[in-house]
Amino acid sequence: MENECPDCSAKLAINQTECSYCGAVRQNADEALLLELMNVLRKYETARARGNKLVMESLLADGYESVEIGYGEEERFDRQKTIEIAGGDKDFLSIGIIGEELLERTSETAKMACALTTISSGTISSEPYFARAKVSFVCREGHWQIAAEHLVITDKNGQEL
Repeated sequence: MENECPDCSAKLAINQTECSYCGAVRQNADEALLLELMNVLRKYETARARGNKLVMESLLADGYESVEIGYGEEERFDRQKTIEIAGGDKDFLSIGIIGEELLERTSETAKMACALTTISSGTISSEPYFARAKVSFVCREGHWQIAAEHLVITDKNGQEL
């Protein structure tokens, strides 16, 4: 049985995920959702690092809650506090998301796990910031928003600090 490439309509074998003709990659619904959630998370983390409160407001759900664990402490933040203390890091360079995994999904909610790396040229040690994250999302009016984050600060090897 064959399928068609969504981009160029070339015939694909049932188990073929990349079009030999145009190079388009076919994704299942979970893969497509995970990419969309990663994009939301990347936009949010970039806005938070740069202190872009307008973008943060659009990406955080009304009941947003965050828990950050590291260095023997646990800190909790609600939506208002998170937006209030957002950075303005002029030295922010990039956010990396690796090891992403979709943990659960419904039509209006999703949860993913990943590792985050934030790189800023202005840090004292010039070392990236590492964290393991579980992030919950809600879909409001067709757009995904972050409902909750659980972050564990780690060293570069993934060991909790």
